[in-house]
Amino acid sequence: MAATDIALVTFDDEQALFGDQHPIETVERIQALGCHHVVVKCGAKECVIAKGNHVDKVQAIKVEQVVDTTSAGDSFNAGYLFGETQGLATEQSAKLGHLLASHVIQAKGAVINSEAMPTANQVQSLILPS
Repeated sequence: MAATDIALVTFDDEQALFGDQHPIETVERIQALGCHHVVVKCGAKECVIAKGNHVDKVQAIKVEQVVDTTSAGDSFNAGYLFGETQGLATEQSAKLGHLLASHVIQAKGAVINSEAMPTANQVQSLILPS
């Protein structure tokens, strides 16, 4: 973790591997190892993002029906990292991650077709000032 710029981890995994009882415990453990930008994904609940001492929580997007959670975490990572590389605010990056993951879990398989992807309007509504 000392060589990592951004740690994108899933709380369920961290809890199983390290016995963490709360996402903040995961953040503190990883930051103590030297990585100061930590994102802890908590499934359908939220994600916890820490950059140094600043911590944000961003709620996940609720969906009507979950079809397949394969690739949900990777999809979140893609949306989040895209936002970060574009210089968006942390909350916007997390919302993009949640948006992409919310679409992926409503389709079967890890790779979804383009019709199941978020629309440009959905993406823009998250990143453009209102």
